[in-house]
Amino acid sequence: MRILGGSLKGARFIGPKNRAVRPTSSRVLKSVFDIIADQVPESTILDLFAGSGSFGFEAISRGAAHVVFVDKNRSVTAALLKSASLLGIERRVSILNTDAAAALKRLQAESRKFSIIFLDPPYSSDLISETFFAPSLPKRLTCDGILIIEKRSDDHKLIISTIFGEISVRKYGDSEIRIYALAEQIY
Repeated sequence: MRILGGSLKGARFIGPKNRAVRPTSSRVLKSVFDIIADQVPESTILDLFAGSGSFGFEAISRGAAHVVFVDKNRSVTAALLKSASLLGIERRVSILNTDAAAALKRLQAESRKFSIIFLDPPYSSDLISETFFAPSLPKRLTCDGILIIEKRSDDHKLIISTIFGEISVRKYGDSEIRIYALAEQIY
């Protein structure tokens, strides 16, 4: 896998050997970073369901200050750690080997806030809705931060929390990107 832009453009990183991991496609990743380009420099990012880490590594390359990767699979977090070392960015990342709900509780206990939160769980799961309605999720976002969700475009079971207001929806083949802000920031 390769970084698409920024200071690490072209650098390779290791994808996990886990077949259940579905990396965000290069086309989708490039489009998302084109949309959020102004918000990435010096940002703090929470990459829940990190998988390959492509979103977080791309963000670091484009100027993000720090990324917290969360994934409950040990082989995935081991690959993330190896990739961070290979890219020479170990000090700019934290890796939590736990599920999203436990990570959000831990980050809330630490009073950690993020300017960008990226949710990309397995397409066949209900984890987006479960995480979207977790009481600690909006409290982890800075007041001017954004929440980005990648989901399957034909999955219509996503229920929107009124805490968030939708900013953008884009479809790319079988993937859909939805970007949200805290509701009081867009009304």
